[in-house]
Amino acid sequence: TGDGEFDGVVGGSTKLTSLSVTGGATLKGGSITTKGAQDYTGAVTLAADTTLDSSTGNGNVTFSAALDGAKALTVTAGTGDIALLAQAGGTTPLGNVSLTGKAITLTGVDSSGLTLANSGTLTLDGGNYTIGAAPYAFLDATTNGTLTLGQATSFGALTLGSDTTINGADATFNSTV
Repeated sequence: TGDGEFDGVVGGSTKLTSLSVTGGATLKGGSITTKGAQDYTGAVTLAADTTLDSSTGNGNVTFSAALDGAKALTVTAGTGDIALLAQAGGTTPLGNVSLTGKAITLTGVDSSGLTLANSGTLTLDGGNYTIGAAPYAFLDATTNGTLTLGQATSFGALTLGSDTTINGADATFNSTV
């Protein structure tokens, strides 16, 4: 618990049971592998391309505060959930982001790319969504709050989880709302 700086591979030869960082964290080492959950309660800075893997035990991966840094992030949670509960890339846009898990919750993403592979619900909570320079497509999603789009965006089937406002660039709805 507390602040953490990860300068090398963590859990490479022996996976950690789980990881909980209650303060801020700087990820400099490339990869963190656990059998169970990874929880980052404080702000996280990516200082190197980073891979977080909890897929062996299908642990959830949760970021509760800001996530920044112009580096790539890959999160693999197996059938665990992934939650970015604060704006990701709000101060310093992220590089390419790839998230693989069951349910995925986002609260705004500013990145050069975003790949989502979810077997459960994709929830888009209020925040800014600026993803690369080209049009972006979300498949089926549940929305809450105000979404501000930084580029033309299309949506598959959309479920309004609560009152939703979509601002910014053009939005195209290709299925039911």
